[in-house]
Amino acid sequence: MIDKPFGEMKVGDSMVSRGRTVTETDIVNFAMIMGMWLELQTNDEFAEHTMYGKRIAQGPLIYTIAIGLMNVDGEILVALSGVDRMRMLAPVFVGDTLWAKAEITELHDREDDNGLVVARLEAINQRDEVAMVCDLRLLCRKTRLKSPVGPGRDK
Repeated sequence: MIDKPFGEMKVGDSMVSRGRTVTETDIVNFAMIMGMWLELQTNDEFAEHTMYGKRIAQGPLIYTIAIGLMNVDGEILVALSGVDRMRMLAPVFVGDTLWAKAEITELHDREDDNGLVVARLEAINQRDEVAMVCDLRLLCRKTRLKSPVGPGRDK
């Protein structure tokens, strides 16, 4: 989706990613990285007595997986400049498979070499439930940055 220069993007451009299954390892590693061991996410016995009946994945993990599934070209993307209106709408369990769906909703030209892209990002599970939704604000280049090294590059 963020695979062409800013001037070639259009409101309505969209993409749907490949799928990715959430694993036990994802949840445990993310708890370790966050340093937050909430029992709803890490304790089977506790989670069994909650409204979900079993452990759920962390909301920030779902966002991280969804943004990682987007097609992003590092020669175009400058930076993530913000995330607006993030909502977790459905629980995600170990074994659920997520897809990312993204659509450009706004384009804002800037006077420098970049433009601001606003894209609606959804994480959708195998039950066609939207598990997470947010608006990404992405700073993107107007011209592709050429990496000075790597395959096919002149040194």
